[in-house]
Amino acid sequence: MTTYDALVAAHVVGAVGWVGSNTYIQISGTRIIKRNKADELAGFTADLDYLAPRWFIPISLWTVIFGIAAAADGPWKFSDPWISAGLTMFIISFLIGIAYLKPQTEKLIAIGESDGISSPPYTAKVGNILTASRIELAFLWLTVLVMVVKPG
Repeated sequence: MTTYDALVAAHVVGAVGWVGSNTYIQISGTRIIKRNKADELAGFTADLDYLAPRWFIPISLWTVIFGIAAAADGPWKFSDPWISAGLTMFIISFLIGIAYLKPQTEKLIAIGESDGISSPPYTAKVGNILTASRIELAFLWLTVLVMVVKPG
């Protein structure tokens, strides 16, 4: 196994963890909202709050760092359209997280404290967060497609 192979393998493992866990969040979150049980919803949001700095941020950085390292070590150029697209999609995902998901999660916590976790505003806010997360997930799946097909 070459260094390049190891870097690509690490990149792919990160991508699987990142996209897979986001896909699970969407499926699970949608089911929990439909069941409309406050304790489940509270547990779900607490898990997301816990996982964001401990899993989602580190695994996204892992994926990008090993992708950049693989591109630098391999036969690719950063000007290749599919690499530029992948980096752009990472930036979009990062911006969705930092500019929308984090502040909305903070608002969700405040709503839970003021109105309660079984209140309609709390459930609605979780739904809004999942919608934004779903958009991010679409970008992540598109990134997987671009990385596999390597257009241009």
